[in-house]
Amino acid sequence: MDAKNYRVTETILQNLQDATKNYPTVKIQPLKQAITQQEGKDKARELGKNKNADIVIWGWYGKTQQKAAVSVNFEILSAAKDYIDVGKQVQGEPRNMAVASLESFEIQVNLAEELKYLTLVTLGVSAYAADDWDNAIKQLTVALSVAKPNKAALDPATIYFYRGSAYYYKKEYDCAIADYNQALILNPKYAKAFQNRGLAYYYKKEYERAIADYNQALILNPKNTATFNNRGIAYNDKKEYNRAIADYNQALILNHKNAEAFHNRGIAYYYKKEYERATADYNQALILNPKYADAFYSRGSAYNDKKEYDRAIADFNQALILNPKYAAAFHNRGRAYYYKKEYDRAIADFNQALLLNPKDAGAFYNRGLAYTG
Repeated sequence: MDAKNYRVTETILQNLQDATKNYPTVKIQPLKQAITQQEGKDKARELGKNKNADIVIWGWYGKTQQKAAVSVNFEILSAAKDYIDVGKQVQGEPRNMAVASLESFEIQVNLAEELKYLTLVTLGVSAYAADDWDNAIKQLTVALSVAKPNKAALDPATIYFYRGSAYYYKKEYDCAIADYNQALILNPKYAKAFQNRGLAYYYKKEYERAIADYNQALILNPKNTATFNNRGIAYNDKKEYNRAIADYNQALILNHKNAEAFHNRGIAYYYKKEYERATADYNQALILNPKYADAFYSRGSAYNDKKEYDRAIADFNQALILNPKYAAAFHNRGRAYYYKKEYDRAIADFNQALLLNPKDAGAFYNRGLAYTG
């Protein structure tokens, strides 16, 4: 380390403090302890955890007569570490530059800007990891507006992806799609962005667009079980049941313990009126996940159609134990009671279904039938 102070640490600290001054919950402070190259990451993480830090930044710089060398480590200790892939240049990879760039403060300014960018993005993704969608959107928007993107440190497509996903969870699908579009402009091979944009299109009932995105996601990542499952759901809603079943089959080849794929394949068989196959798939889903309320509901619906009303009622009971606000389960249990001519019980269930879902026209109609006996 050169004896002369080139204010690398001070410049970075000041820049970070300025960038986060409007974040009352964020505190930037120096570790005030040297970390040797041998101690490295383990020591940095230990010091960060002792201070309850979410981020630890550490590294070294020095110079010879000809070159300045810099090594930066940006350590994420919060849940955001599972969402962000930072580049090698902020994982300690040494960078060599002309010594003039250190003496003119070019290195200091560039490092400060780079670390500001990473810090602001991490704050936003930390909010996302905590399911705080509004705060995630707010902070990621700040990152996009005040920080200079640095693809070598972190692909800026990541920011648009997570902001888009926050919008998706808020059911603001048009905003989500706009951000996924931007992520894909920046990174055309971003399989997860295709996958999630497909989900947004699906919930807008734009099934062809959803399927097109799932297709593209599968070209980029042919072993993504979730994408096969989601494309199957889109085909199911288009009443293309054989295509849906083919996708669920593929999902189960990739993961034979995928309870959701068994359940969804059962639904496709149900709509094909292949009730035995449907029931077998629901059984398998419940073996894998005994608390799968939707699978109990779906199996109950199949039993209803097979006129096995007591079995149907038992499954709807179980679905309602797991989810007491399951309007459709009240409705279909009411149907089972109606077919058993237990009209008072049927009416009670239709009443409950309508309390939970006042727009259920079928429940009104079926309650009317029960009233007439």
